[in-house]
Amino acid sequence: MKNLSSFAYAVLMVFFTASLNAQVNYVKRINCGSTSAATYQGNSFDADIAGGGVAFTGDRTTTGSSYFTLAQPLKSSRYTKNQSMNYTFNVSNGDYNVRLLFAEPYHGVQPGTNAATRKFNFDIEGQYSDTNMNIMTEAGGANQVYTVNQTVTVSDGQLTITFSKGSGNDPLINAIEVLGQSGGGCVAPPVPTLNSVTEVTHNSAKLDWTYYDNGVDYTTYVYGNTTELMHLQSHASSWTSVTIDNLQPNTSYTFDVGRSGGPGCFSGHSNTITITTLSDPGNCSSASWTESGDKIYTPCGKVGIGTSIPDAELTVKGEIHAEEVNIDLNVPGPDYVFLADYDLKTLEEVKNYIDTNGHLPNIPSAKEMEKNGINVVEMNMKLLEKVEELTLYIIELKDEVEKLKKNQKQ
Repeated sequence: MKNLSSFAYAVLMVFFTASLNAQVNYVKRINCGSTSAATYQGNSFDADIAGGGVAFTGDRTTTGSSYFTLAQPLKSSRYTKNQSMNYTFNVSNGDYNVRLLFAEPYHGVQPGTNAATRKFNFDIEGQYSDTNMNIMTEAGGANQVYTVNQTVTVSDGQLTITFSKGSGNDPLINAIEVLGQSGGGCVAPPVPTLNSVTEVTHNSAKLDWTYYDNGVDYTTYVYGNTTELMHLQSHASSWTSVTIDNLQPNTSYTFDVGRSGGPGCFSGHSNTITITTLSDPGNCSSASWTESGDKIYTPCGKVGIGTSIPDAELTVKGEIHAEEVNIDLNVPGPDYVFLADYDLKTLEEVKNYIDTNGHLPNIPSAKEMEKNGINVVEMNMKLLEKVEELTLYIIELKDEVEKLKKNQKQ
């Protein structure tokens, strides 16, 4: 009887260990809405095909507008025009880190569309949710990524992520990552937010980030083009910025940050910011300007006035007084307003939008302009778009007035 009990205990321990290993080692990444696999931040995302313990609803897929330029697995997405859709994962009970990647493929990306159109809800295993989430607001604009990173506990053998309609258009998801988490009290830290990449030179850049500090010691990792550039081994509150050196001149870098408390306790990657380092200035400290007729040249390529780190051909930190400025157009002119298929909102729709948002459709709010500044060319084209829309409204009103006059004469 004693031997039988020992055997039963051994079998139970083998089963428990196998179940625990299955949970801890669980990795599933999905390129939602695509029949092809893709690589992102050094990890492979599987094609969006039901099977292997994964099921989903949501009857539609899209790769978005031609103005939506992100690569896979963000280029494609799964969405629905029904009330809701979901993804379910058959997993062993335990803790899992869930990362949702959102990027708006159309509204506010395609010229003439409204960035506030898509608002929806999502829920992760009944333990974390958000309502009326707008991707463009959370991501910070077109062709940007909004990342949600949460750790949840599964107790029924199935992890469910639900997306449902909010006050706006169709719920959508671009990519999903589910990772098993180790036990022993390890809690994955919240994903940090990369706020800015500034002070860019030909070989360096400064990164600034924020995070939720829960008082636990974590290691912060800094990545460039999916490769770890450095890790900062101290309490998170000691590090909110760092300058990365030894970058290559005239090279594009996509940066992100993450935090870890040990194996299986990684926060997931933050949002990304892409910059291009400056050209190698050579020996600019001793180089002199040259004159040729009425032209002046600098051998260093970029000129800074009021700043020692110009990030464009001419960077001025201060006021500019000029008699005339000519600007080349690098965004589409808004003549699309006069096309037959242009979605001209009714005045009632415009009124409702203003009542809800406090500013015109497809025009940034005052708060956004104060925070991010404005692109002069882009803003002028947006204002011209509004002038052309006003012209159409005036024409409509004139036609209505003419009809009323005609009816009165009859």
